[in-house]
Amino acid sequence: MGVFTAGTIYAHMQTEHGGIYDVAPQWANQPEPNNVHNVHGEIYDEPPQRVLEERRNAQLLAAQQAEREQQERERQRQAALLQQREIQRLRALEQAQAEEAANRQRQYAEAQRQREEARRQEEMRRREGRQREEWVREARAARARELQRQQLERQQREQEEARRASEEGGGWGLAIVGVLAAIGVFATRSLFGR
Repeated sequence: MGVFTAGTIYAHMQTEHGGIYDVAPQWANQPEPNNVHNVHGEIYDEPPQRVLEERRNAQLLAAQQAEREQQERERQRQAALLQQREIQRLRALEQAQAEEAANRQRQYAEAQRQREEARRQEEMRRREGRQREEWVREARAARARELQRQQLERQQREQEEARRASEEGGGWGLAIVGVLAAIGVFATRSLFGR
């Protein structure tokens, strides 16, 4: 039986379980005389004090055992409740950490996207700047070519006029036109670096 002694098992079975039989035999329901003799040899029907004390002790032990069991159940319930609360706290903490990590990842991705966009826009500005510079160079070169072409045409006209004038007989006119043409070529070259 384990926790019960020979003196306490019957009291326990009677108080907790209503007896030791599921269906009591006929003889168990009949009163049995104690036939206990006191020191003077008299017979009495009351159980001796020792039996009463054992019964009280058994009942007290049973009550204490029941109380301990109830306390243990309550302690286990409280422990389970605390454990459940701790599990919920840890889950909430995990979820908060996961959300924070996801937020950091989103922020990092957004910062990367913004840096990439800024780099792309800077590259586009540089490309546009280089393209404008190229257009300006081409425009200047075209203007210089046009001025040079105009200068050559003017020189050719002046030389043609000087030749006609010399054929018609004006010697000084040809010399002046030649000097002016030379000055124009020199001025054009000094202006455009050619």
